[in-house]
Amino acid sequence: MTEVPSGEFKTASGTSVVFGLGAVQRLREKVEDCGGKRALVITGRTIATKTDLLERVKSVLGDRCAGVYSGVLQHVPRRCVIEGAKMAEEVEADILVALGGASPSDAAKGMNLALTEVERIDDFFVEFDRSDAIKAPEFKKAKLPLIAIPTTLSAGEFTVATGITDTERGHKDVYRDARLPAKVVIMDPETTVPTPKELWAATGMKLLSDRFGAVCSQRPLPFADALGLHAIHFINQYLVRSVSEPLDLGARAMLQHAVWMSAPGMGFPGLGMVAAFRHQIGAIYNVPHGIASTIVFPYCINFCRPLIDERLVVAARAFDLPTKGSSATASAVVASIRKLMSELGIPTRLRDVGVPKEGLPIIAESTWLDTSSRNNFRPVESAKQLLGIVEQAW
Repeated sequence: MTEVPSGEFKTASGTSVVFGLGAVQRLREKVEDCGGKRALVITGRTIATKTDLLERVKSVLGDRCAGVYSGVLQHVPRRCVIEGAKMAEEVEADILVALGGASPSDAAKGMNLALTEVERIDDFFVEFDRSDAIKAPEFKKAKLPLIAIPTTLSAGEFTVATGITDTERGHKDVYRDARLPAKVVIMDPETTVPTPKELWAATGMKLLSDRFGAVCSQRPLPFADALGLHAIHFINQYLVRSVSEPLDLGARAMLQHAVWMSAPGMGFPGLGMVAAFRHQIGAIYNVPHGIASTIVFPYCINFCRPLIDERLVVAARAFDLPTKGSSATASAVVASIRKLMSELGIPTRLRDVGVPKEGLPIIAESTWLDTSSRNNFRPVESAKQLLGIVEQAW
C-alpha cells in the first residue's frame, strides 16, 4: 500500500492545496478563511443521489451551506450555468464549492462569470458570445471565491478556462479568465472512491494526454517539464493499479498529486488539438472528455511526428523506456500509450462510442473553429487535416 501524504501548500498563483486522508473535513475552515458565510455547493445528479459525498460535504459545512445546485450535466450546457447562477443569486452565496469532476468545476466557473460580469444573468451569453473563432471575450471583474473538491483526474479546478456547450449550435465555447481557478483545492483520495472506474480511468488518460501536450510544447520550460514528466511517471505507475484496486488510497493520492503537478504546464500546450477534439466530440455526441481525448490521442501524436520525436524521447524516460533513437523511441512511446489504453479497457474507436461516420466532417469543422486547435506543435492548417485524424480514429 502506497503511503498517503497529508498537508497544505499554497502555490505561487495563490491557490491553496489541501491534501491527504480526511482533507475534506477542513472544508468549513477553508470557506471561512476565504471570508465565506454562505456557500453554494455545485455538483451533478450522480454524486447527489448515488453517493454519500454531498451529505458529507453539507455536514462539514453546517450552517455555512446556503444551498445546493445539483443540476450540472456533462459538458455543461448553457442552461446549467444560468440555473446555477440564479440559485447562487437567490441564496445570496458569497462563495462557491464545486464537488465532482470537470463538469461541476467548469459549471462553477461559468456561474462565476455570469454572476459577476453582467447585471442580468440571462444576458451573459448574449453579451459574451464570440464574434469569431479566434478572439475570446475578455473579463475584468473580481470573482467569488471558489473551492474545488475533485473526484476525478480532470484538473479543471486548476485552469483559467471553462468550457460551456451551446446545445443549439452543437458547439463548446471556451471562456478564459485568470481569476477563475479555485482559491482552494481539497484533494482527499477517499472522495474519489465512489467515482465509476471507467470515468476515473478515462480522466487519468486525459491527464496523460495533457501532460504530453505540455512536454511537446513549442515553448518547453524545464520547470514544467520536470513536473510534467513526473506526472507521466505517476500515471504510468499508479493508474492501472488504482482501477484494479479502488481502495488503494495511496495510488489514488499519487494520481491526485499528478494532477497538481500538471498545473504549471497548462499554459504551454503542444497538442492543443487533443483538447479541441474532446471539446467538440463531447458537445456534438455527448462523449465524455476523457474517452474522447484517449481515442484521438495516439493519432494526434502521429500527426505531429516526426517534429515532436525528440520531445517524445524525453517523455520516454517517464515510461521507463530505453532511448536508442528518436524515431524508434517515439514509436515505442505511442505503443506504450496504446498498451495502457488496452489495460484500462477504454474504447479505442469513435465508432464504439456512438459517433457515426457521417458526423466526422461536422466534428472536423467544429474542431477547426475551436481555439485550442491553434495550440499545436505542428500547425493545423485546415479542417481537412482534422478530418483525416478523426477518420483514422473512427
